Amino acid sequence: MLPARSETSSRDGTWRRFHHEELEARRQTEGRRYLGFLDEVSIQAGVYVLPAGGVNDQPAHDRDEVYVITAGRAVLSVAEEQAPVAAGSILFIRAGVPHRFVEVEARLHALVLFSAAESTPGDPGWAATTLEEVRRSARPDVVAASGDPDLLSPMAVRRIHLAARRSSQEGRE
Repeated sequence: MLPARSETSSRDGTWRRFHHEELEARRQTEGRRYLGFLDEVSIQAGVYVLPAGGVNDQPAHDRDEVYVITAGRAVLSVAEEQAPVAAGSILFIRAGVPHRFVEVEARLHALVLFSAAESTPGDPGWAATTLEEVRRSARPDVVAASGDPDLLSPMAVRRIHLAARRSSQEGRE
């Protein structure tokens, strides 16, 4: 059985190293097409695999994203446009833009990077959901120390949410 977290990091948390083979093994073991492995305030990352002939039915995302295609061949469909992609392709998709991979000729592997949200609390989407999560799950002292959640920037809300989630995970260990 693989360890839950196989990366290494600096003592002060300023960098982390991941191993693609181990991430891929975890993704396969869990039977998922997407495996997120990094969840920070400013960025999220994961690995995504779509089998040959597979159907990519993901919704538009609420954050900008970058795909780094590491293996395979397919066509990226965005609105009325299509572009072939293969190993070495780097794709940027703006938040909210519907897109999908079609005509997957060879198993597609991608490193996926998501930016921080640009919306503000009260806007539909990620930041508003995160604000609600903060209200539901964060300890009252964490929210109080951070000020009025209605006035916080999306990045501040995200920091509070991550701190609350880490705190609850540490409590279960």
